[in-house]
Amino acid sequence: MKLNPAHAIFDGNMFVQLRGLLDPITPPAGLRILDMSIGEPQQPPAALLIDSVARHNDEWQFYP
Repeated sequence: MKLNPAHAIFDGNMFVQLRGLLDPITPPAGLRILDMSIGEPQQPPAALLIDSVARHNDEWQFYP
């Protein structure tokens, strides 16, 4: 498969590369870390999202 050459910057596992960039950084003392990583959600979804999904639940089987 031929990929866009601009994507060459993503050679290897980009998450491993990101971890390597972030590891030497020490967060300021006394501040809570805001984890923006992808993974298991730690908070419940916002009511706006729950309501919207429920409101459009019968439309999921169709393409837009």
